[in-house]
Amino acid sequence: MKLKPYYLGLVLVILLGLTASSAFGVGGAGSPTGGTFPACVDPATANASTVKIGGKQVNPGGLVRVPVGTACLGSETKLNLNSYLKTILVSPGANNAASGTNLQNAMTAATPGTLIKLEPGTYDLVTAPLTMKTGVDLEGSGEGLTTITSQIVDAFAPTAGTVVITSSSEIRFLTVANTGSSEGVAVYAKNVTKTAKLTNLTTTASGSGLYSYSIYNNASSPTILNSTITVSGIGTNYWGMYNLNSSPTILNSTISTSGGTNNVSIYNNNSYPIIQNSTIIASGGTTNNGIYNSFASPNILNSTVTASGGSNNYSVNNNSFSTTIIKNSTITASGGTTNYGIYNSSSNPIIQFSTIAVPIIAGSNSIFNVSGTIKVGESQLVGPVNSGTGFTCINVFNDIFTALTPTCG
Repeated sequence: MKLKPYYLGLVLVILLGLTASSAFGVGGAGSPTGGTFPACVDPATANASTVKIGGKQVNPGGLVRVPVGTACLGSETKLNLNSYLKTILVSPGANNAASGTNLQNAMTAATPGTLIKLEPGTYDLVTAPLTMKTGVDLEGSGEGLTTITSQIVDAFAPTAGTVVITSSSEIRFLTVANTGSSEGVAVYAKNVTKTAKLTNLTTTASGSGLYSYSIYNNASSPTILNSTITVSGIGTNYWGMYNLNSSPTILNSTISTSGGTNNVSIYNNNSYPIIQNSTIIASGGTTNNGIYNSFASPNILNSTVTASGGSNNYSVNNNSFSTTIIKNSTITASGGTTNYGIYNSSSNPIIQFSTIAVPIIAGSNSIFNVSGTIKVGESQLVGPVNSGTGFTCINVFNDIFTALTPTCG
């Protein structure tokens, strides 16, 4: 049977609309079909709503899950249309746990070069982590629309999280959460290179136990771009990002911790991260550390680091032979009994073109040096300075733009 011109135009419109939506090529559980599938038109009516694809009636421009192996009805005209071969579209199931099963099935089916696309919804993995595959990308429908969550519980030295990332893969445009009532990790990485990317991602952890991590890097160096990394709740030790022997690159992102007894937004242990154009916030705990360094050498560039609201606030805390470089950044601490912009012990930071500020009150120091050497150039120090041995200060001034001495006095 020959199709009338308006049917041909309608099929073309639907095809283009569905292709742009990444709609072809998957079943409800995330099973790729690939190849060709039947697009069916019922010639008995001119009603556009009777257009069928794979035997399923659809509206023009609607999103379709193509059933595997479905053919046109005998009364319909069949056109074979190509579907995507390397995109798996995952749809929500009957409930959040069923959605999580659909996602796990999609990852099982994926091969290198595959994109897994998630429709809006919550995909609950319960207690089984989603382990990425090398060369497979995972894309949601937006951070506010797509959430992967779990209740996985781990320990102080975790070995898994809600999502376990791998090299040469990217996660983007979604939220990854760990909502377990005890210790947990949202995103976990081990032996991952810079080819692993977290882009336009929100990660959250909200455990009430001893240890919670939004991102845990073990000997890993992922690239994190345009992302929001948070830990909050009523737990004990909260880490926004924990870096162990790792060198991640953090760009245009926000990392924050709040509500725990001890909050550390970025913990660097023998690590060398780059933190650029980002905001780091620790607040609301008894002790708050914006960035804590131990045997570490982070580069903090064009960023803001803040610790506030607790009894003891450390915006940048350098310990044990750390060499921290701070350039074009603002470092502040406030609201506690003790507030330190930079606290330095046995370390050698370098600060240029930056502002280090604390309240001008007792118990607050813009820089407090226990031991080590501190070099400050072309910067403003607001609040008392524990000046003396170990300081080299060039073109440094205070809150009223009075030049400080070569020892920052």
